[in-house]
Amino acid sequence: MFVLLTKTFTTRRSARISSQAIKRAIRNEFADGGLIEPAAMASRTKRVTEVMIDRLTARGREEESSRTVVKNLIECAGLKVGDDGLTQYLIFFGASEIDNEGGSHGK
Repeated sequence: MFVLLTKTFTTRRSARISSQAIKRAIRNEFADGGLIEPAAMASRTKRVTEVMIDRLTARGREEESSRTVVKNLIECAGLKVGDDGLTQYLIFFGASEIDNEGGSHGK
């Protein structure tokens, strides 16, 4: 069975739609369509260091020490953090994992 997709993927007509474009449209629909509670949503990014540093500084930690802790934590997981602060791979994480709402660690 074939389904006609009515989502606009590019500005010009195309006979094909890449699988990446379909996956992105699905992710955006979940985020924009309110299909999942925001607290249950997850993100994928190479900028996880920025997110974690922002969370730590919002809790009163110093930025430089937060940066060191986050970089060491990510490297302990076997990933590298570049000079630009980006991880070498996309990391998929939930808001509760970053905020640690699911457990009692650090509270």
